[in-house]
Amino acid sequence: MRESSAVGRPGIFRSEGFIVYLTLIAGTLLAWLPLLGASLPVNDDFTFLTVIQKEGLAGYLRVYGFWRPLGQYPQLWLFLKNPAYHPLLVVTTHLIVVLLFFHLCRSLFGGVRLPLGAALVVAMVPLSYEAFTWIITYNYIVPMVFFLANLLLLIGHDRFKGPLPLKFCLSALLSLLAVLGNECVFFASAVCGLFALVEAASSPRGAAFSRAQGWLALAPLAGCLVWMGLFYAFPGPGMPKRVTSIHLFSVFGVYLRQYSLLDVFVPWFNPTTRSFLFAAWTKPLWVAVLACVPPFLLGLWRLSRPDLPSEKSRGKEWRTLLALLALLAGGSLIYVLAGGFTLDTRKKYPLVIFMLLLLCWLYRAAPWRRIPARSFFACAAALSIGGAMTAWMVVGIWKYEALRYNQLADFVVEHDLEGPLRIVLHPDIEAAWPQERRSLEFGFDDENVLHAAILYRGGKVVGSAGDGPATVVEFDPALGRWTLPVTMPASDAAGR
Repeated sequence: MRESSAVGRPGIFRSEGFIVYLTLIAGTLLAWLPLLGASLPVNDDFTFLTVIQKEGLAGYLRVYGFWRPLGQYPQLWLFLKNPAYHPLLVVTTHLIVVLLFFHLCRSLFGGVRLPLGAALVVAMVPLSYEAFTWIITYNYIVPMVFFLANLLLLIGHDRFKGPLPLKFCLSALLSLLAVLGNECVFFASAVCGLFALVEAASSPRGAAFSRAQGWLALAPLAGCLVWMGLFYAFPGPGMPKRVTSIHLFSVFGVYLRQYSLLDVFVPWFNPTTRSFLFAAWTKPLWVAVLACVPPFLLGLWRLSRPDLPSEKSRGKEWRTLLALLALLAGGSLIYVLAGGFTLDTRKKYPLVIFMLLLLCWLYRAAPWRRIPARSFFACAAALSIGGAMTAWMVVGIWKYEALRYNQLADFVVEHDLEGPLRIVLHPDIEAAWPQERRSLEFGFDDENVLHAAILYRGGKVVGSAGDGPATVVEFDPALGRWTLPVTMPASDAAGR
């Protein structure tokens, strides 16, 4: 059955357009409401907090130059004002990304169910949960707002009422803002002007596409070059300097390594991690989450009706495929040149969006029969609710780990501990979820990670235990705090 919809391009002002928005907003809140509350800083947060707390934006630019100021300064500054502001900022920004992504998919591929299904994956499946939970990694979410807005502008430039120079400057500005958030979209932004060419060549007015309009395709590249000039003209002493070997296979090899997307579902298979599904939920949170379920399911049911008027699908042209492949190459090329790619989930936030765009093209181009309307409802509801519950679980795990990590730093400073530590964890979440370290690229009990929190509090550096005698610090889950059982040699301590 062909996808159908009564939603035209300006559909946001129609009833079905409102239902699309209601469904996406309710779904996003359903998945991420448990994130709300006071955030806790972890690892690198403390380094940047020290600079911002003392010197503000001027100090940040002095130390780090134009390296991610839009992606790292706002949420840390807000955190210093109130720890509850960060999750509000994350959920709001993510919701904007979801809505922009839906409209981008509609512009590229037409229909409503395919864009809606892809947007629900972005909205509710926590494939990049670290970008939500860790304060500093907001820098992977914010650039996608400007990047997706830029793509929408480029694809619909012939419908945008305004002179060409204004469109060029606006596109360049959006590209500049995206890379000021995070350079991970540098190459993707540089090539996204191809979509303006694809749209023009595919439109009925393609023959009237003038050479002057062709310059619009270079606007994103211009914005990237402005950022590059600022980045190297005003380098800060704290700006990371990374050099890595270049392997062409790595450009697309990044996507071949996305098997780690499955890591986020592993906690379902262990009772220790499953216990965090509703961890520390309050009555107001229960009410808020349950209130999101009816509008989400009702909206999804309404958009699954088989009697909606038909709408022609788009996006099967080979030019679109080439532009999408260029976007995929750009999305991964930055990791080949700037320190290599690791499997931590924060870096998946933009990559998942790029991969979903390619999957949408493959779905449109495939000869098979489309998913029937009612089957779409069942599949989308199961995927979305399962994704939301997985988000609740990993958010609960993160909050628990971050809380006892900060409690340990407080404990070390309070007791003025100096010697090497042997940390005993109950429960040991990393043992229950071995992929946790890979998905985060660090462990909460790593020496350098713990030192960041201790030094921020004015404490002393404590060495690792090694094989010698050490001070044992043990977390007692019954008491909800750290204890000092005894100092013992390594051979007698049961810990890690």
